Amino acid sequence: MSGAFQPKEDQFTGAVEYSPSEAVRESAGGCVEIALFNGRDDLAEAQKVVSILKSIPPDETTAILCRSRGNLAAILEALKKESIPFSAQAIDPLSGRMAVQDIMSLLRALSHPLDRVAWLSCLRAPWCALSASDLLALCSNDREGPVWGLLNDGARMETLSAEGRTRAKTFSAEMDKALGVWGRQPPSQVLRGLWISLGGPACSDESGREDAARLFSLIEGVEASGAVSAEEVATRLARLYADHLGSSEGKLDLMTIHKAKGLEFDNVIIPGMGKESRGEDKKLLVWMERGEDDLLLAPIERKDAKEGSRIYSYLSSLLKEKASNEEVRLLYVAATRARRSLFLLGHIRENEDGEIKTRPRSFFSRIPDALTMEAASGGSAVEEADEKKVLRLKRLPSSWALPEAREALASVGEFSAPGKEGPVFYWAGEAAKYLGTVVHRYFCAISKEGLEKWDSARIGKEEPRMRSMLKSLGLSSIEAAKASKEGVAILKKALEDEKGRWVLAAHKEASSELPLTAVINAEIERVVIDRTFVDVYGVRWVIDFKTGVHAGGSLEEFLKNELERYRGQLLKYEAALRAYGETRPIRKGLYYPAHRAWVEA
Repeated sequence: MSGAFQPKEDQFTGAVEYSPSEAVRESAGGCVEIALFNGRDDLAEAQKVVSILKSIPPDETTAILCRSRGNLAAILEALKKESIPFSAQAIDPLSGRMAVQDIMSLLRALSHPLDRVAWLSCLRAPWCALSASDLLALCSNDREGPVWGLLNDGARMETLSAEGRTRAKTFSAEMDKALGVWGRQPPSQVLRGLWISLGGPACSDESGREDAARLFSLIEGVEASGAVSAEEVATRLARLYADHLGSSEGKLDLMTIHKAKGLEFDNVIIPGMGKESRGEDKKLLVWMERGEDDLLLAPIERKDAKEGSRIYSYLSSLLKEKASNEEVRLLYVAATRARRSLFLLGHIRENEDGEIKTRPRSFFSRIPDALTMEAASGGSAVEEADEKKVLRLKRLPSSWALPEAREALASVGEFSAPGKEGPVFYWAGEAAKYLGTVVHRYFCAISKEGLEKWDSARIGKEEPRMRSMLKSLGLSSIEAAKASKEGVAILKKALEDEKGRWVLAAHKEASSELPLTAVINAEIERVVIDRTFVDVYGVRWVIDFKTGVHAGGSLEEFLKNELERYRGQLLKYEAALRAYGETRPIRKGLYYPAHRAWVEA
């Protein structure tokens, strides 16, 4: 890699001279592997990453490093498809997830009936999935009118195919219902109901449904703070990332190269070596300081100028060289994170003579000699890109219909939910609400992964991630910092508490965040049980986590009143479980980790 550096240092262009060094660790041999693809093929590159990961011993740490988050899209999907666990902090934008994009299109369509892009996006979403020809027939000769009007134009609808008419009419009927109550019912409720009735959950895998749940939670948060607008939701959504909470136990991390500075891993994979870095647009003004009293500055030349500015051209060339040198240093940082093995993946172009051509501003362009040597030695076969790959539109069958309610739900019978509204000792504002959401997610992760993998030290290291999650939900930096400290304290108390460890421990038929739908008093009710399991005595436990904090007064009195407040809710959980066929004894309780307090109903 020495050839990538400049022969001498230059403070103005950021050039750094290469300094040879000697390894202090014994080489294991074959430390660097280069995988070349003739033509860009992100899917093939992602599959190569998966193949490499499967060959790495399970006790070794691995990092996948990239220039930017966008370079990891195909790899993220491949890892999820292969069920390979990984950790990725602020790397997978939630706004880029398919289920989230489809729901946002629905929100924009409901909020702005004249937003043609949103309506057309809905028609192409998996729940409707109109073909391109049907979409053209629907919108031809009318590029300005509302799509909703076109869907209600009988003559125009007749121009669609038979299947297209069925799909469009089904979508139109559900949208008509939603538009009828939009503005009169909570937006999150209308949007969630519309998504379900259209078949959104049926179009999504478990990961997609989790993404959707986070978006609906975000919208509920916007509701709590005022009127809901698609623009405000999109602004908050831009700060959210798909969560992969503690999923790889530190064995596989995905991050940008900048985030990897100062870290080391047994193995490092650098995909996208053949992709060009983004070129910068022409700046209106360029400058460079060459000492305390020496400043070169030049504005962009006029379009009608016969001759460009020499100073502008000179400074622009220096800035380009500076950016190029920064790219070299970035590659050096990435390549030196590996203790044992380094894998370099990317696409090139191979001409008829077998010569390797790289993109000008790619990482591979910095190490041409290494590519030539690797290809000549036969160490890396050049794989041909599959030019025939076609992305196919995911779509529900035109005959799809919302499933009928389970037969068991119809036989729940009458249900009484006694209880009074007791005094409120803790005001659950936005900060408290969002903290509760985040803490619940951690409880879920702990119970799924196992208590043995979580301790106070690990909880303490989660504070920055928790703070980031809270900020993404809409809290200010100050609020998020305060709430994250409270959250860490709550989690530590739960892990140190005997009752808390019992609740989170592995049990028979255990489940966290269990969603159930049942007919209760002739009404369809949807509940989510925080924690449920069957103990060694054959008793089904139903446990609700409460992250609220009681300050002042009698804790005993507080817990007594809390039990009365939530008794009806706990009984509703029991009724839902009975509807699903549970016949064993059911015991119910509230757990307050902040106080290490437990109260049984």
